[in-house]
Parts: sequence; structure tokens; C-alpha cells
Amino acid sequence: MAQSSTIRFKNQQSVEELPIEVKVEEAYNSDTVAIRSLVDAQVKITGTVTGTVYVFPKAGSILDVDIRDKDEIINKKRGRACCGGNSGKSLFELV
Repeated sequence: MAQSSTIRFKNQQSVEELPIEVKVEEAYNSDTVAIRSLVDAQVKITGTVTGTVYVFPKAGSILDVDIRDKDEIINKKRGRACCGGNSGKSLFELV
């Protein structure tokens, strides 16, 4: 016996069965992360892990950086404090 796509209730009204919509999620590229420059100048920085050269043309520019180089770039600070510490003024931020 073949199955139909309609359902009958006791009162003989037929109801059409609608297909379920499936949301397809876009694949997330976890190999890169977006980083914004906070320096009002062109900054050229080389990733210590991959050796990739990243050029931020001006303040506010955003580049996709290899996730393996992310920590080194994000931890770059401006100036120095006593005992080899940093002043706390970040040069880059995650977007």
C-alpha cells in the first residue's frame, strides 16, 4: 500500500503535510581570525609561527590573521614599564 502525503482526521478534513525547512549553517573558517590595528601608521609585522608578513595600512584596518600567529600579534604593546613589563597600550585588537 502506497503512503500518501495527506492526513485524514475523523471529521474527514484532509490536511496537507508541509515539508520541514532545514537551516543550513555556513561553515566557519577557524583557520583565521580578524584583527584590527590601533596604530595610526602603516604597520608591518611577521607572524612568529607561520612567518607570514601582515601589513596593516592604517589605524582601523582589519586583516585576517592565521590563528597560530594571533597570540603574538595581540600581545604586542606600546612602550615599556619597569622590570621588562609592558605599559598596557595594545597595538591590535580582535574584531
